[in-house]
Amino acid sequence: MWAMEEYIEHEWWENAALLDLLGYSLDRRTRYCESPSPMINHLACGYHPDFETRLMRMIADRQTLPSSSDAR
Repeated sequence: MWAMEEYIEHEWWENAALLDLLGYSLDRRTRYCESPSPMINHLACGYHPDFETRLMRMIADRQTLPSSSDAR
């Protein structure tokens, strides 16, 4: 992440490098941080202030994860 010099001038430089590694978009023409299949979903209070809504999103995300028996 620290060696990704293409993000030195980016407004989120170290975060931009991490987001790129995680597969998120940094294209200003689209919404930042969109990914068709993100590795991590951040359900921050600012975007989901209602706890029950956040909890339902977390439960839905968990159901898409492979089960521990699928791990190899």
